[in-house]
Amino acid sequence: MIHPAYLAGLIDGDGCITAFLKKIKTSPHGHAIKGRIEITSKNKKFRNYKERIRREDS
Repeated sequence: MIHPAYLAGLIDGDGCITAFLKKIKTSPHGHAIKGRIEITSKNKKFRNYKERIRREDS
């Protein structure tokens, strides 16, 4: 498990937080917000951890 402070540092240094506003007719408000967090890292251990989380999330 990655320590939250370490993850915060990764996002601050090598990450990007993005929010998208998408029109959705079935939504009561007519739109929805979708968020995404991306981290770019050359650290192999971290990349393997990120891929494992992606597979578990699917």
